Amino acid sequence: MKTPLVSVFIPLYNAEEYIEETIASILAQSYINLEIVIVNDGSKDRSREIVNSIKDNRIRLMDNEKNMGLPYTRNVGLREAKGKYLAILDADDLAHKDRLRDQVYYLEKFPDCKAVVTDYKEFGRKFNRRRKIPYNSNEELRISLLFKNRIGNSTGMIRVRDLKDEYEYNPKYFVLQDYEFWSRLAYKNEIGIIHKTLTFYRTGHVNITKKSLTERFEKRRKLLQEIHVDSFNRYKFILSKEEQEIFTSIFNPDTHEDYGSYNRLLSVLENLINQNKKKKITSTNVFERVCKEELLDSIANSKLRFIEISSLFKKVSNTLFEISLKQKLKVYLILSAKKLIRKY
Repeated sequence: MKTPLVSVFIPLYNAEEYIEETIASILAQSYINLEIVIVNDGSKDRSREIVNSIKDNRIRLMDNEKNMGLPYTRNVGLREAKGKYLAILDADDLAHKDRLRDQVYYLEKFPDCKAVVTDYKEFGRKFNRRRKIPYNSNEELRISLLFKNRIGNSTGMIRVRDLKDEYEYNPKYFVLQDYEFWSRLAYKNEIGIIHKTLTFYRTGHVNITKKSLTERFEKRRKLLQEIHVDSFNRYKFILSKEEQEIFTSIFNPDTHEDYGSYNRLLSVLENLINQNKKKKITSTNVFERVCKEELLDSIANSKLRFIEISSLFKKVSNTLFEISLKQKLKVYLILSAKKLIRKY
């Protein structure tokens, strides 16, 4: 296998508790032709001091003049990367020792792919869990991004020399900048998927994103709807303002919509499915399969009652697509497990 240079980019802001362990997970990689590009965004703790204490000439530490925010900092990383590939890793996450090796091998093997992402595991909570991308093809992943972000940003490796002149993070998105970035990237470019757990995503601690969710909830909702609307426009889907709002209200991880909202969503999905058939935007089978997957996933994460879910499944089967007994049982089991976890 060729060994092109990989730039591992780490945005740094007040991560003194985690940054040493994060860097150690990169220095321990089985793939060694790498540089670590760290951009310090005005940290007020010991983060910068800790990075400087690690003696390895592959580490490049840069400082923003002041705290500029995550989109700006990510764009500095894109511009400063010297490698053929750029691997993204947030300052509190960890990389499996073979992450870079496996992703470089994939991108070298499939030169048409502009990026590759992987499964990941959340850790830090009482109940750790693996986050598996429920799709196998680029087309499925691309359509799924109409609904929500299935990509763990810290799992991404991009062909940075091909992309950094065209793709940057939008500074408007103080949150959701990763979702907006991947949505644009996936529209024109092929993204590969490796079904291995190659990144470990830390949860259960206070970070900028969680603070933003609580303090600027309404702004976040509006940005999410803008991502959805922009995506619909790219693919030439036409939805009314009311349909856009219903769609975002359901596919928003911060809200739990009621039975009536899901009923209204069915007509929105039916509209999208019919437009796709007429305009031939993508494969009919793929589009309907992704619609069903995203709908079932949303229901599984909802607070609907079992009787409401049963009624909803009946309507779905009569209007959109058949939901198998196995799929129904899966949703019921997930809901039961969530209720059991909340109880304890």
